[in-house]
Amino acid sequence: MFLYALNHLVGYDLWTMDELKGYGSAKTDGYSTICHGHPEIEVPGIEVTTGPLGQGVANAVGLAIASKNLVARFNQPGFDVIKSRIYCMTGDGCLMEGVALESIALAGHLKLDNLVLIYDNNQVTCDGPLDWINTEDVNSKMRACGWYVLDVHNGSYDVQSIVCALEHSKNVRDQPVFINIRTVIGVGTPTAGTAKAHHGSFDASYVADSKVSAGQDPSKTHQVTDRALEFFRECKTSGQGLNTEWHGLLQRYHTTHPELYQSLQKRQQGKLDDGIFKVLDSTDTRDMLSLATRESNGLIMEKLWEACEALCGGGADLANSNKIYQSVTDVLLPGNYAGRYIRYGIREHAMASVSNGIAAYAPGAFIPVTATFLMFYLYVSCLNSFSFHS
Repeated sequence: MFLYALNHLVGYDLWTMDELKGYGSAKTDGYSTICHGHPEIEVPGIEVTTGPLGQGVANAVGLAIASKNLVARFNQPGFDVIKSRIYCMTGDGCLMEGVALESIALAGHLKLDNLVLIYDNNQVTCDGPLDWINTEDVNSKMRACGWYVLDVHNGSYDVQSIVCALEHSKNVRDQPVFINIRTVIGVGTPTAGTAKAHHGSFDASYVADSKVSAGQDPSKTHQVTDRALEFFRECKTSGQGLNTEWHGLLQRYHTTHPELYQSLQKRQQGKLDDGIFKVLDSTDTRDMLSLATRESNGLIMEKLWEACEALCGGGADLANSNKIYQSVTDVLLPGNYAGRYIRYGIREHAMASVSNGIAAYAPGAFIPVTATFLMFYLYVSCLNSFSFHS
């Protein structure tokens, strides 16, 4: 709901107040809303479809990888036509999920300094206090994984410290950034700091009191003051200005680097090169009748890799066994983010979910490739059943 409300406040046309009213309401008599229980990528303003905890973290790592790759391949001196920073919010639960931890380790290894993970550290889970089930030093773990850690000790009220941490994160190089923000769940309510504030309902009298404190009419719902709306809608005006500037930069890029511009346009539009179809048409599968499927797949992939710049991905430490094509020189690593082959290591869940993020960065610009054993895919696919698939 936080994301949906922000989309309304900053001025997305489809995110009307009537749509917001549908969140959590019964869908009867043909009524529908874009405020789904879990965000879905088909709706404007939603980057990825997620559901299970930890997926958002893994998707964010994929988005950061995609951005790094396009920056390395297309940006030129004076022409930062790709310049994305990926911000992801996480909670206590996500940071216990294996898919998130795999992705966090991979991000630190790849030194993805365009990625910021914002931790709402309220020390409460659905069943009770976090220390019932987890007492680790999360900051030390993040540092061990190669992340730069920033602390905000009073996130419930100290907004300026949060702003300073976000600004500081822009200056960090060669490390993704983890901002540990201590908050109190249900702050100011009788159930503050408890599991009841996590998933219980608040007393009507408290809701009324909180509205009075905020200068609102306690008898009304789903209203935004003109002052608040004016503040947030400035983001739309500012964004339109930034978009205009970017299109101007892109036109100058077209003049100065015409070949790169054409290639970037193809990628953004998801257009495949004719060379791909020539490779497929010229491949005689009769030559592969005696080969195992994994071997024939590897041979075809090797040919397609040269013909299709959109291919990006790799295997979960099983490329030799899977016979998936693995380039020796085209590896995505710090210092060579233009590389397309990703060494995921023994991180099957991250591989699948990161690939979803890569695909979602600019739909059609990337064709993610993953490889592991069939048995591993069975439990990877179960975990990713609610995640975006290209």
